[in-house]
Amino acid sequence: MHPGTTDAIEMDHLSALSHAHKLAKEQNFATIQYTDGDRIAMAARHFPRDLENMARRSSQTRRGMLHFPRDEEAFTSHHPALMFTEEAIIHEYSRAFGMPIDPGSTAHTMTQEVVEEILNQSPQMEPVSFPHPKWLIIARQNEQPIETAESGRVLMYETPEQQRAKIEGLAGRPVGDYRELVSLAHSIYKIEETASPTEWSLRLRTQQQYLKLLDTHLGEIVLDPELREAQHKDLERTVHALDRDQEMVGGAWFGSARKK
Repeated sequence: MHPGTTDAIEMDHLSALSHAHKLAKEQNFATIQYTDGDRIAMAARHFPRDLENMARRSSQTRRGMLHFPRDEEAFTSHHPALMFTEEAIIHEYSRAFGMPIDPGSTAHTMTQEVVEEILNQSPQMEPVSFPHPKWLIIARQNEQPIETAESGRVLMYETPEQQRAKIEGLAGRPVGDYRELVSLAHSIYKIEETASPTEWSLRLRTQQQYLKLLDTHLGEIVLDPELREAQHKDLERTVHALDRDQEMVGGAWFGSARKK
């Protein structure tokens, strides 16, 4: 469906978007809401009121794109490699767009017009494994209005729910409170989460992709030439430093640690 797209993960996201677009047209819906399914399942189980509020806000979208950043509690529920790398992403994208922008949230509501623009333009742009920043850039390129809204706890760290049986087995008891489940998961997996060269390398790669993408399209987002040049220089320095960080992951940081 997307012959210009070479990244397999991006292809998966675009395929999901294509299916949603087709179904929405068949059902005569003007918008679609795109969020990782495991996060929706987690929120439906543990934070149904927050999910209801998010759905209600989504249903009010009439134009452009509605973007849902993670709040502080949801962001800090994730593991260190993610937080360390995505803080810079959030800062730079929010700076460029002039509003809270969090591409890692993977949560947007879009009109059918925006979806069609994304499906048509994505293959013409550089590949990005997790393409949500690209979708925001495409919306801005096409002068579509972008708004942001609170997401509550819908976007909290979803992986512990997937590992519930193992976590409860190791804890020796059922766990009802989701915050406690997250805390137990971090306690159990903290070595893997913090000291995995593979995890750090993947996260640094995503950070570099996202910041390079932003720098490439900065002229279409930041109109003031002085502000644009200042941010371009900051992005160049950060991206250059990420090359060094990737080298450290394979060497000084972890030494001869076995890749996991």
